[in-house]
Amino acid sequence: MMNQSGLQFNEDQMLKIVDRLGRKRSWKQALAVVHWVYSDKKRKHLRSRFVYTKLLSVLGFARRHEEALQIFYQMLGDRQLYPDMAAYHSVAVTLGQAGFLKELLKVIERMRQKPTKLIKTLRQKNWDPVLEPDVVVYNAILNACVPSRQWKAVSWVFIELRKNGLRPNGATYGLAMEVMLESGKYDRVYEFFRKMKSSGEAPKAITYKVLVRALWRENKIEEAVEAVRDMEQKGVIGTGSVYYELACCLCNNGRWREAMLEASSPS
Repeated sequence: MMNQSGLQFNEDQMLKIVDRLGRKRSWKQALAVVHWVYSDKKRKHLRSRFVYTKLLSVLGFARRHEEALQIFYQMLGDRQLYPDMAAYHSVAVTLGQAGFLKELLKVIERMRQKPTKLIKTLRQKNWDPVLEPDVVVYNAILNACVPSRQWKAVSWVFIELRKNGLRPNGATYGLAMEVMLESGKYDRVYEFFRKMKSSGEAPKAITYKVLVRALWRENKIEEAVEAVRDMEQKGVIGTGSVYYELACCLCNNGRWREAMLEASSPS
């Protein structure tokens, strides 16, 4: 059927096919199409880094971390497909969401290494695809640290950011707070919240949710209520989960009337 479609399977067509399959959550079909098209000797020269990067995105969205890693290493072994920053972003975010910290650190090592085997076989000896991690990649590391509670790695990430002249963004501080929350380092949760505000980054709803949960775990009920009132004054939107968190906190401490009011607050 694919052969009879009349398609040339050029880059633009392949991007559209993989994108549509991804939107339908048909990651297996996307993987199969890319493999089938580029396995054909007549179309091998049409292999596209952008198509493979789109496939990485589709696999990441489907939470297919192992398959994404396999495609990524396939790209590393092919000059025509060699990953650019967009590909590194995609695989880093995917591995970060999965909590695959060791695999992510290996990816960063490869990012900084010259592919000597590939360079030896090329006419262009000055080709240098070496890249340095940016904020997106470092944020992915923090994300990977959440389930494994690797709280000591948070300081390393901030040191690396500073060393490379990179500015932490709101997601950086928010993820650092999540790592500290899961690690039971509640003082550090509050510390990163203060740093976030002093840096000029506006806390989002998820940030306040983490803050409220930390205060709840320390039985600081009034402080949790004050945090939500502060959120309201800042005009933060999309806060239904925060009110739910506060309602649970109040209900757990016998203040169910207040909890019902918070649970019915508009989000």
